[in-house]
Amino acid sequence: MDEVLTDSDLMLILCGSSVGMIEREVLSYKSPLYGRAKKIMKIKPFNVEALVEWFGCDLEKIVKIYGVTNGIPKYMEFFEEDVEKAIVKKLLQR
Repeated sequence: MDEVLTDSDLMLILCGSSVGMIEREVLSYKSPLYGRAKKIMKIKPFNVEALVEWFGCDLEKIVKIYGVTNGIPKYMEFFEEDVEKAIVKKLLQR
């Protein structure tokens, strides 16, 4: 990266769900990318109001989805169908 991309406008975006692993393996003093991060964004989970906007006003459904996903958007995608069926299909089966 240092030799080939120095004068380019390219940007490397890294994304992950384990903050500890990213800090330890990517951003720590011994890692190859140490000191190169220009912007670090920690994305927070959605709140309950966002779930109501996404899934509608069925409070029972919202409580079930939030209880399983804690507002993590990627996990919320699993619940476009019936909540109980999605839990069994996506989470409890191998």
